[in-house]
Amino acid sequence: MMKTADNVKTIQANVGRNDFTLHGLHLNISGKEKMAELIGENIKKLMTRKEETPIILKWEENQKDPT
Repeated sequence: MMKTADNVKTIQANVGRNDFTLHGLHLNISGKEKMAELIGENIKKLMTRKEETPIILKWEENQKDPT
């Protein structure tokens, strides 16, 4: 399903056992902070403008009247 959607990004999260609660189902405070940092970094990457070269069109000396 992700292959067809261009607006989906995956984040490789490297969280260990120490980042989860005792029962292991939820992230604890340190795990949440790590995930928030990863999400923030990825958002910054997506929002930065990339330098693109503009398309330069040649000017014609004798412009044709469109009408």
